[in-house]
Amino acid sequence: MDIIITSCYDGFIRLLDVEKESFDLLYTSAYQVFSICRPHDNMNSLFIGESYGSVGSLDIRSSNPNSMSWDLHAEQIYTIDFNSQNTNLMATSSKDGTACIWDLRKLAHLHPQPLKLVRHKDAVNSAYFSPSGNLLATTSKDNNIGLISGANYEVESMIYHSNKTPRFISSFRGIWGWDDSFIMVGNMKKGVDVICVEEKKLAYTMADREINAIPCRFDAHPMLPGVLAISTAGGRVYVWDI
Repeated sequence: MDIIITSCYDGFIRLLDVEKESFDLLYTSAYQVFSICRPHDNMNSLFIGESYGSVGSLDIRSSNPNSMSWDLHAEQIYTIDFNSQNTNLMATSSKDGTACIWDLRKLAHLHPQPLKLVRHKDAVNSAYFSPSGNLLATTSKDNNIGLISGANYEVESMIYHSNKTPRFISSFRGIWGWDDSFIMVGNMKKGVDVICVEEKKLAYTMADREINAIPCRFDAHPMLPGVLAISTAGGRVYVWDI
């Protein structure tokens, strides 16, 4: 099934079916939608992060999907991510200064308790599991990259990185590459900082004179190690073969 799902601050979630050449309204929220994500093992399920701190779940196959929801954060949820090795584990990041790991098998509708709670001193822009699922990386406006490890995610390390961006530039979000070795995140000097996980420090910075704006969001190609897509505040997308 060749589909693309889009969301927007207007609360509309739409589904583009490439084969049918149709672009239909899938779901309408009364609130702004800040994030969407599908579990790796269930492409028919969609999780939605809304402005007031809740996560909803719906079946995209339904003509009238009813969302189940849980109040997980005090403020809007910026990212949702699933562990590739155990999709019962879901990570969320929020404006309330926390990132959480949730076990969906134990997610109560009233007063749900996270498996792991990570506190930052400012909004958390993102929280992403590593490719192996053994690590979690958080990016916060408090100028730290959080690294969560251990058998039960009990070990926390903070790595300094300047994450503050001006008002009209998208927030930095550190992503994993093609293994658990490095985290890649943008900087205000129009470069890409590569953080070494083992040494817990900046390893090197990638830059190119063709990139003339601040790189904000990245995506590592899942099938081609070394191929990185970069979007900038200047409205351009670059594909970089590292």
